[in-house]
Amino acid sequence: CYINLAIYDPEQPSDTYLAGILINDKQFLDAGSFRERDDITESVLTSLGWNIAYCHSPGFLRDPEGEKKRLLGMLEAVKAGTHTSESSFGRLEAREVTRNTHPGTIERARGVLYKEKPISGKKDLTEYQTLLATVKEIIQLESPIHEREIQRRIRDAMGVKRLSADQERQIASVLSDLEGSDVCLRGEFYWHEGTPCVLRSRDNFKGAHKRLDLIAPEELKEALRFTVAHAGGIRESDVISGACAALGFKSTPRDAQQRLVPLLHEMVYHEAAFAVRQQELYPLPTS
Repeated sequence: CYINLAIYDPEQPSDTYLAGILINDKQFLDAGSFRERDDITESVLTSLGWNIAYCHSPGFLRDPEGEKKRLLGMLEAVKAGTHTSESSFGRLEAREVTRNTHPGTIERARGVLYKEKPISGKKDLTEYQTLLATVKEIIQLESPIHEREIQRRIRDAMGVKRLSADQERQIASVLSDLEGSDVCLRGEFYWHEGTPCVLRSRDNFKGAHKRLDLIAPEELKEALRFTVAHAGGIRESDVISGACAALGFKSTPRDAQQRLVPLLHEMVYHEAAFAVRQQELYPLPTS
């Protein structure tokens, strides 16, 4: 554990500090869980005699004067001997939030059913222009979609188990030609311009095709947002499992923590997408 900013009292000896301020730096975001970042870190530092305050970038960027006032008030309370330990949770959002009063709602919540572009047996996909038009239709309907999923659609439509190297190169050429029109590539996913990202349940997918790495980060975030909105007060571990359920997974995949936790932390600490209190996430009130 270390302290980002140590505040000393000029009226006291130089080795006497009023408080330590922690921020959401890289080490903070790399921590494995909310508990590791807050409960453990704070308990260690307070056991060493530190008064701890938190300053997270979303709150500071949204209301810098309010954050300054809060921190100065905390320092005054320390000097007056009236300060009580604060958790970092709740500093991100001070408005009232409500808890869902219907347990189990999140287990039943799903996104809309994923719809695949029906192309099997309809077209000769060996002809370049036909292939180009078909791939464009797939992207229009299924955006955002991973290149490997596009290949699977074409492979299934052609009735083959594997594409040849020439066929894969032809699909890559088609995708390259489509870029710059109303199709764009973001990371490993193809998007149709103007198509919003929506949460889709893959209940109808076979096990081998139901993979988190084939789902765009933006849609994974929608699953996290959806889960918190339906729970109205939920811990990090439950958000991860709930998001997987919303995406149509019957059980939480092994790589869920690796793929979803960084996105959740980004939403909490950089986007201020949720209110956070007492180690639980809440949907932000609508105004």
